[in-house]
Amino acid sequence: MNSQSTFTREELVRIARSQSTIITLILLNLLFILGLVCSLISLGPGHWSAGVQVSAVRWVLILLNLIAVVFIYRLAKALRQAAWVYALAVFFPYVGLITLLLINHFATRALRRHGVRVGLMGAVESDLDHIAPGPEKPPDLRALKERFAPPLDGTSEPIQCLSCGAILPGGATQCSACGWTDQRDNRAVT
Repeated sequence: MNSQSTFTREELVRIARSQSTIITLILLNLLFILGLVCSLISLGPGHWSAGVQVSAVRWVLILLNLIAVVFIYRLAKALRQAAWVYALAVFFPYVGLITLLLINHFATRALRRHGVRVGLMGAVESDLDHIAPGPEKPPDLRALKERFAPPLDGTSEPIQCLSCGAILPGGATQCSACGWTDQRDNRAVT
């Protein structure tokens, strides 16, 4: 990710929402890794491979990493990063947790750079309301008036050539670039 990247409001909302899921996956990963360690300690050194608890915790970790692939891919895409690299890194043992932490760091940095406060569980909801997509701002009425209202000082307004797109000055009868002539109101504009 380029440190100078700017994101649209929609992208920031997508990053913030994906980040909260990533943080939940990080906490679940830590919880089950802790469960795996506790199970191994309780079984003792000679019985590590025989424990049903150990097997169940390992399968849960594998399932969590499979779920994480989808969310890591989405977040990396929103951050404009190499999404497949992060998604593939999850399949290596315990690298999945490091990948989750890394992509969370990039999301936090992007959100903070755009003025969104980020807490323990992700972006602050009140800041999300300010960046959430909403109605577009109304067009500048002065620009519309200058473009479409008839001039008040008696001069003709400039027009745009329908053939090549060039702007013809007020009072022009023909486009000098392509030869197009305006035929509105049966009058030629020079």
